[in-house]
This record gives sequence, C-alpha cells and structure tokens, in this order.
Amino acid sequence: MEGIAKRAGVSKVTLYRRYTDLPGLIMAYVNFHTDQALHAAPQLAKPPAPLTDRQALQDHLSALGYQVLCLITRPDVVLFDNAVSAAQRQYPDIAAALYQAGPAKVLSTLSKNLADYLTEHHLSIEADAAAQMLFALWKGGFYEELQMTGRMRLSPKALQEHVNSRTGWFLAMLQADS
Repeated sequence: MEGIAKRAGVSKVTLYRRYTDLPGLIMAYVNFHTDQALHAAPQLAKPPAPLTDRQALQDHLSALGYQVLCLITRPDVVLFDNAVSAAQRQYPDIAAALYQAGPAKVLSTLSKNLADYLTEHHLSIEADAAAQMLFALWKGGFYEELQMTGRMRLSPKALQEHVNSRTGWFLAMLQADS
C-alpha cells in the first residue's frame, strides 16, 4: 500500500481511508476497469431493448466483445491475471472475489444481452451457457498464447475482425440449431 500511495502521489493514510486494505484496492481496480469495458462504446451505454433482431444483437455483442477483449489483452491486465492465478491457492477468497468482479460480471452481461433473443427465437440453449460459449469463442485462437507469452499477435483491426466473425458465427450456429 505504501508503494501504491507513493506512486499515486497521495499519503498512505488517504489510501487507507478510501481502501481499507490491499484486497479492497484490488477489487476497486477490477470493478472500475470491467465496468469501463462493459460501457465504453456509446452503443453499450444503453443497448437497444429488447435485443431480438439478429443484426442489432450482433452489432451490440461485437462492440461489447471488442471492448472486453481490448481490456483483457492489455499487457498490465494479462500480468495481473497471471499473478492472481499464481496466487489463488494462497489467497482463494481474493481470487474468487476478483473472478466475480471481472469475468463473472462480463458473463452476466452477455447472458442478459442474449436472453431476449433466445426467448424470442425459441432457442433451447440457456442464456448463461450461450454467454460462456460466446466468451470462449472470442478468446479462442490467440488468448492462451497471449497469457503464456505476453505476445499479442492481433492488431486492433484484426481483433475487431476476430470478434465480429466469431459473433456472427455464434449467432448463425444458434439459428442453425433451432
């Protein structure tokens, strides 16, 4: 906490008043960045409701996916995630809370965005399962390499194309299954 206070240019007392301990500060960090990613693009601030039109849903999910992947592929976030993973045995409560503040919040948002579409189109998959599948599709093909090597091989444009194609493929598969 002392090093963080010094780097932030505030006193340690000020930092402790705002965040009672290091886990509280870490949670604030994760919550802030997750919320920022979930609402960064103008179309994410207030999604059209309900999202029952395929193109509207695809546009919305693609924008959301791009923002989330931009966050989780940042070098500082990759290092942070790797550190949390390495320390989760020693600090399981912190790791679980961080999961709820980050990935679980993203999955919940995805599930809510998919629910109306799935109901309207009489699709049998549960929204939570669909959200997990889409999130896995977005990360597939490059994210594991990034976590292990720290090397991001997709440019911002390629990342956007990756998310767009995976989202379109996912929605097409949902329709094909109905």
